[in-house]
Amino acid sequence: MGAGISWPCLSRSARAEAPNFVIIVPFRNMDDSSWSARLERLTTHFEVALPPGGRLLVVEQSCDGQPFNRGQLLNAGFLACFEQTWMRPDVVVLHDISMLPDQSTLNLYACRGETRVRAFAAAHGKYKTDGCFGGVIALCPAAFEAANGSPNNLPGCGCENSALQIRLKKAEMSWTHSFGEFESNMQRFDSQRDPMVAVGDLPKGQMTSKEKRQHLTTDKRRWREDGLSTVQYS
Repeated sequence: MGAGISWPCLSRSARAEAPNFVIIVPFRNMDDSSWSARLERLTTHFEVALPPGGRLLVVEQSCDGQPFNRGQLLNAGFLACFEQTWMRPDVVVLHDISMLPDQSTLNLYACRGETRVRAFAAAHGKYKTDGCFGGVIALCPAAFEAANGSPNNLPGCGCENSALQIRLKKAEMSWTHSFGEFESNMQRFDSQRDPMVAVGDLPKGQMTSKEKRQHLTTDKRRWREDGLSTVQYS
């Protein structure tokens, strides 16, 4: 898979300082311009709100003819965080492009202590539930490595969050839930079908519940064989 790594919001003066946390945002520009607009809005948001100890990393999948693969992009972004000797964050944050945190929520991303994994959910709306795992997940690097990252063989967006949750359980990693205030980065495009929640190029556009269960059952068996340890990108 071709993956472009970029560090928006990173000034030259900050390059010599190791960040407290890195926000990894998987991205792929679809046929319409709405996704470029969302990325620009997200970048602008973090340029203002990102604290000195935070960095934003955008991992963009190239036009390689393959379905969008969020899990593989997260693995590539994680490895990119440690390619430079100065870039060794204490926390990595797996972040959807659709969620814009307010300042108070953003300040929680770098929280250390005994919590090794923290799953964030919106304080309002349909995702206000302790069971939500996805959207924004903050982890210490050791936890992501113990889970062997995300699966590389689940095209699309959404199922990889469930797979990561199962992997963390198998690696005996616990997590806490935190509620935060998030602005939607999708409201301008709500009238359109969202291509990023689709799985690859399936005719119906989305993964069925049966297909999701099949993928997760397979990943439960193969999670040590497919993931961070086997990701390939250029």
